[in-house]
Amino acid sequence: METRSIAQSVGASARAFRREHRLTLESIALCGRRYGATWSVSSVQAIEEGRAAPTLPTLLTLALVLGELSGRPLALVDLLGPAEAFEKPAVGDPGVPIPRTVVERALRGGPVEIADEDRAPVLDARIHGGEPFGPPDGPDGGSSAQRLSRVDPSIESAVHDRGGAPMTDEEVSDTLDELVEQSQQPPEPDDRVEAPSLPPSLAEARAAKKLEIAPEELQRLARSLWAQCLEAEAAERAGEGSTPQARGRVTRVLVDELREAIEEGT
Repeated sequence: METRSIAQSVGASARAFRREHRLTLESIALCGRRYGATWSVSSVQAIEEGRAAPTLPTLLTLALVLGELSGRPLALVDLLGPAEAFEKPAVGDPGVPIPRTVVERALRGGPVEIADEDRAPVLDARIHGGEPFGPPDGPDGGSSAQRLSRVDPSIESAVHDRGGAPMTDEEVSDTLDELVEQSQQPPEPDDRVEAPSLPPSLAEARAAKKLEIAPEELQRLARSLWAQCLEAEAAERAGEGSTPQARGRVTRVLVDELREAIEEGT
């Protein structure tokens, strides 16, 4: 039985749908803003990577955005992907996944309850799987790295990739900045509907300050050089599943390219 968290399932489904319909991260972020969301490219990436909590407003907005951009209206259950069960809420004993049928029925307006027909997968998981997700590693519920991954997988992944070596102050700063940007986007002005591009993100504002130019000028230069915004170019060059630290390093390279373009009078 394929089991994921709801956030992971929604994220994987959104990414697959975006690629199938050849949509960009930036177009999803922009369209989301028209529905009142405060999404940046990094925000959409966080959803696709399962790092953003799939609240009801997020699910509704995501369905509206993907439906509008693809021309194919979606139901909320379409966002669940192929997962057969979900880690939470647990059914019965702690750790037994909740069957997909329960979640689908709730999303379609049915009662939120565990019916008799839902219990067979649960019993099967108990018989064949024991602890579906494995026992805790140690008396305290896991190692330090495991506990850290529950707090923020991107930070844990970055530390693991570098062999456990501590992050530099600049990398820590880049990580915290990106996490703040994902959770606290600035309010959207009333005239956003017809705006051709996103307002400057935190990354763009910081880059513009380094270059001593206006954020809007930086956006213009970025589109002139790469045909997309700074964040989208950084995400593309860093690669799928890249950490905030990796995107931060790429962003510094992009800032140098922008500086060269300014000096050349582009």
